[in-house]
Amino acid sequence: MKIKYIFRLISPSYCEHNHVKVKIVKGLAHALSYLHHDCSPPVVHRDVSPNNILLESELEPRLSDFGTARMLSTDS
Repeated sequence: MKIKYIFRLISPSYCEHNHVKVKIVKGLAHALSYLHHDCSPPVVHRDVSPNNILLESELEPRLSDFGTARMLSTDS
């Protein structure tokens, strides 16, 4: 699996088509939704930035660097 940093790939020449941007944003939204709603306990990433988003060869986004992430208690 070849992975690249998003900030190196997202440029006007590389990402000129909206469907590419939409695919990346939808993938990130799905990942964050999974962390917040489907994990037990829920996880808050706390550092989503271009430096922490990796793209696979098919432009599937992956969150990285969970060093500042926090798990929420079930009553929060």
